[in-house]
Amino acid sequence: MRTMRLLVDSVLRGQPIKAWCLAMMLSSVSLVAYAETTGTDPIEAMKEQILKILTTLRFDLAGQSKFCLSFFKDFNTQTSITHIKPIIETNDYNAPELEAYKRKCPKLELNKKVTYTPRTYEAIQNLPEEEREQYGDVYRGTRNFRLYRVDINNKPADGEELVFYHEKFLHVRHMGQEAEVVSGQAYDDRGEYLVIDFRKCRVLYGVGVDQWREGATVPAFHGVISYQQGQYIFDLYPLGGPDTYSLKLWAYKQREARLIPICKVKPVPAKQEKAP
Repeated sequence: MRTMRLLVDSVLRGQPIKAWCLAMMLSSVSLVAYAETTGTDPIEAMKEQILKILTTLRFDLAGQSKFCLSFFKDFNTQTSITHIKPIIETNDYNAPELEAYKRKCPKLELNKKVTYTPRTYEAIQNLPEEEREQYGDVYRGTRNFRLYRVDINNKPADGEELVFYHEKFLHVRHMGQEAEVVSGQAYDDRGEYLVIDFRKCRVLYGVGVDQWREGATVPAFHGVISYQQGQYIFDLYPLGGPDTYSLKLWAYKQREARLIPICKVKPVPAKQEKAP
């Protein structure tokens, strides 16, 4: 039986999530890599792929709010939505442009992720972070590093935030010991967006994307967008093949002081579609 884990980096402390599995079939799309193969602007290339996917799907919109209905309609045609470009985008974690930010917080490892079993975390949650790590699994993001400057909490008064993205996590430590590296081992290709405070050198909150990567056979698409005077993170992710895409929109909520999903739709199974 698959072990359930709890993602506990300084983002989602105490928030239970699904297990991070290393058995990967296909990674989520790197805009840099995709643009290099198509010779087009990365965001335009992604929008083109999104449109191709959405023309073949029908979503169940029952019970959606007025805002979500409006968003899904516009997302379906990629109109009235602005995809925000990162200020840094690289596959090299040591790239000079990224180093300029990393030097501000030498002890803050942006590409590190730590996971624990729920029972373990319950027992050690009050320990200092550096001590907790010896009871869990440590992973490193290895590619598609992006840094966005955006008002992700939609509060102009406190200025813009810096949002860091990374993916393709490599298992490096288990229970305080170096993790066994198996030749040809699979990576965990799910992604993660983190809101970073470089003044206090800490992660404020974050969100994982493409969370069903283990069983997916087609790529996911996600990014930071501006819509109706607000900033959000969208996640168009598959559970399996091309007819299994779901769409989720994440927004910052003051009460929870973190990003939460405010809109979500699932595809209508082909067998449920009414014959003409």
